[in-house]
Amino acid sequence: AIYYKDFFNVKQLSHECFFIANLIEATVVRVEIDNSKLILVSLYRPKTHAVWNDSTQIESFITALGEFLEVLNNYNLPIVCCGDYNLNLFKINDSNSKPAAFLNLFGGFGFINVITKATRIADASKTALDQIFVNDISILRKSGILIDTPSDHFGTFIEIDLKKPKIK
Repeated sequence: AIYYKDFFNVKQLSHECFFIANLIEATVVRVEIDNSKLILVSLYRPKTHAVWNDSTQIESFITALGEFLEVLNNYNLPIVCCGDYNLNLFKINDSNSKPAAFLNLFGGFGFINVITKATRIADASKTALDQIFVNDISILRKSGILIDTPSDHFGTFIEIDLKKPKIK
């Protein structure tokens, strides 16, 4: 979900690749604040496909995500892409792993991940499932994890600054 104040100029964007049942579910909005624009994305990768096994579902998700990022890239705006991707980025040691392919896909479009700690801790396992990616690091002020949440996942946050630095 994306929550915003009434005084922001917000327009929901639509494209067929923003929602593919049981594969990718995203809300995408263009936000204008004081003549600066950016795109905010809230994305969820469900793990509920009735026919595909987990491996096939992840491969299909990564393919769909490539098209998704291509569409976003065509807006030529700063993008903040937040989500529960249900891919554990702590398992990227093998360059052939699906989490590594996922991370490389974002990197190929110029995004960097700003969440680097565990976002879910259960029993003896720690996972990094909930990420925030930005394609313009100059807008980042801070990011982090909210540990005290009622969910089994920790909340993630980002604070951005859209003001252009003044050149002297």
